[in-house]
Amino acid sequence: MSEDDGMDRSITNWYPNKYLNSLDPNGLSHFKLELKVGYPIILLKNIAPKDGFCNGTRMMVVRCDSRIIEVKILTGEQFGKLVFIPRISLSSSSSDFPFNMTRRQFPVRLVYALTINKSQ
Repeated sequence: MSEDDGMDRSITNWYPNKYLNSLDPNGLSHFKLELKVGYPIILLKNIAPKDGFCNGTRMMVVRCDSRIIEVKILTGEQFGKLVFIPRISLSSSSSDFPFNMTRRQFPVRLVYALTINKSQ
């Protein structure tokens, strides 16, 4: 739960970690992210818009580590460029819960289908 919550800190004892990890609020990716080399992923947040590294960028996993992911960009002007994605703190924008949720995670989501539009 967010540290900046103005709520009573004893609220953290009300919800078990297993329940909090099962939640999938808007703006956050799943709690457990299982990636392998070669998986296509999509970026969920703008990290470096000037470099073409923004929301919706499709990428392929080259190497996984516990704190960073190395990816190859598959779309846009930066096609083929190798970049690193760090873990960042993401907050949910959902008002469905009586608390604000923050997770430190990779801002990516696994892509199950990639479409390539070519018009000539």
